[in-house]
Amino acid sequence: MNEFFRTLRSSRRAAALAIALAVLLSAQLALLVAEGSGGGAAPGPPSAAAKIASYWDEVDSRPARDRGLAPYEDLTVEPRRTTARKIPKPPALLADPLAPFRGLGSWVDTYDYAELHVAAAVRRMAAEGVNTIFVQTGRYDTQGPVDSRVGDWIVEGHRAGMRVVGWYLPGYRNVDKDVRRTVAVKAYRVSGHRFDAIGVDIEFKALVRDTTRWNARVVRHIRSVRERIGDFPMAAITPPPLQMELAPSTWAGFPWRKLGASSDVMVLMDYWSYRDCKSVPDHCAGPYTAKNVKRTRSLTKRPVHAIGGVGGRVSAREVKAFVRAAKTTNALGASLYDFRTTHASYWRYLGKLAI
Repeated sequence: MNEFFRTLRSSRRAAALAIALAVLLSAQLALLVAEGSGGGAAPGPPSAAAKIASYWDEVDSRPARDRGLAPYEDLTVEPRRTTARKIPKPPALLADPLAPFRGLGSWVDTYDYAELHVAAAVRRMAAEGVNTIFVQTGRYDTQGPVDSRVGDWIVEGHRAGMRVVGWYLPGYRNVDKDVRRTVAVKAYRVSGHRFDAIGVDIEFKALVRDTTRWNARVVRHIRSVRERIGDFPMAAITPPPLQMELAPSTWAGFPWRKLGASSDVMVLMDYWSYRDCKSVPDHCAGPYTAKNVKRTRSLTKRPVHAIGGVGGRVSAREVKAFVRAAKTTNALGASLYDFRTTHASYWRYLGKLAI
C-alpha cells in the first residue's frame, strides 16, 4: 500500500450473509436455499468518512456477540441492575502527565457507540486489566465540538478506576476550527467528570494535498492547542516511521521533532496487521513494533504508546509478539485497535501490559 490506509477505520463493512429464499416445491415440499449475495459480505451504505480519501482498511462490524466475545455478556445491551447507579465522585487530577498513556489501553470510536452498551463494555475492559480507554470525541466534519455520547464513557471509566483519553481527528483545512475542537476536549464536563488527557490523531491528508503545507498546519495546530491547554496531558497520534518509508513523498518532512516539543507522549499507529510479514520480516508484528518504538523515541525524544494491529485482522501469535516487543522496548503502554474487534482470546496476552 502506498498510503497508510485507503479507507477510514470508522467506515465499517456490514458483514452479513444473504438470507436464503425458501421455495416450496409442489410435490416434495422440499426446501431449496439459494445464496443471493453473490458470495460474500455486502458493504453497507457508505458513511461520510468513506466518501473521502483515507488510510484505513475496513474492519468487521458484526454485533459483539458474533465476534467471539463469549463467555462474556452481550456488550450491546444494558446489564441488569439491582440498584440505581450513582454517579461516582470525579477523581483527583493526575500529577503524572504520562499516567493516561501508561499500561494497557483500549480504543472506542464514534462508530462503536451504537454497537456497545457503555457500562457492560467498561466492565469487560476493567476485568481484562485495561488502564486507559481512548474515546473519540469527534472529527473535523462532525456536528458540534464534542460528541455528547462520550459522557457516559468518562463517568463509567472513572467508576471502574480507569483513565479516559479523548481523541480528535483534525482535517487541517480549517486549522482554527480544529484547534477549537481539540481544546474543547479539555473543557468538556459531565457530572463534574472530564477527560484525563487529549489525543490528536495526526494523519488525515485528503483536504490538504500539498505535503509542505500540511506539515506546517500540523505544527501550527498542535502548538496552538498546547498554548491554550497549558500543561494538560496531550499525545500526538501518528503513523509509524516504517510505514512512512513505504511512501516517502507522502510523508516527506514529517515534523517529528516539533510534534515531540508540543506533546507529552507519542501514540504510534503501529498497525502491523496491514504489513506484508511474509515478504518483509521487519514488518512482522514483533520487529515492526520494536523498530517503530525505538525510532519514534529517537526522533521525538518522547515516550511511546504503541497501538497494534486491528483486532479483527490479527492472530494470537502476532498479538503475543506485539506484546513482547512493547515490553522489551520499554514502551510506555500499548493497545490494539479497537475494543469492539478484539477477540476475547487475545486479552490473556494483552493483560501482560496492564499496570
